Amino acid sequence: MLYFLKIMMGLSIMIYKNENHIYFLRHCKTINNIQNIITGQMDIPILNNQKVEVDRIDFNENIQILCSPLVRCKETVAIFAKEKSIYFNIQVINELSERNMGDLEGVSRDNALLKFPEYFCDGKFIFYLTPPGGESYKHICERAQFISDKILFHDIYIGDVVICSHNHFLKILYCYLRKNSIEENWYKLNFQNGKLYKVL
Repeated sequence: MLYFLKIMMGLSIMIYKNENHIYFLRHCKTINNIQNIITGQMDIPILNNQKVEVDRIDFNENIQILCSPLVRCKETVAIFAKEKSIYFNIQVINELSERNMGDLEGVSRDNALLKFPEYFCDGKFIFYLTPPGGESYKHICERAQFISDKILFHDIYIGDVVICSHNHFLKILYCYLRKNSIEENWYKLNFQNGKLYKVL
């Protein structure tokens, strides 16, 4: 049975009711996650013996996996694919990479707060600022819009869609897909490492 998913400006798209869903999967933990180091686009592997948390989720026969090009996401998808005995179509998409955090990359959060206090509020990066030497908020939003349009308006939405990416980018993409305010939801959202979330 078909129904229409209402989105902004009165526009509608057609999907299959109770059949297709969108899931987010943040990559499994890295040494930087453990040591509270800002990673950004640094390309580092995940820790050994990681698992993907997939509790009580029944997937369709076909799953489209969209994956960040960074190795920590590729390794996470490999774990996920090995654990599930169903067909996967995996696409590596550059726009799913984490935000380039410029001079903050490789710096512990404590040191970043001391060196660049104007970029943080209550210990968290102020999302609409451009990190020193890094990627602008406008550009990362353009990437999120590209992914959102690719899923909602193109033929990729056949079966379930799993997006394996990074916390900063997933928070922005979540708001784009659900048509929520980034400003109102930014500090409420946090996607745990190695856990699958149903978004739509």
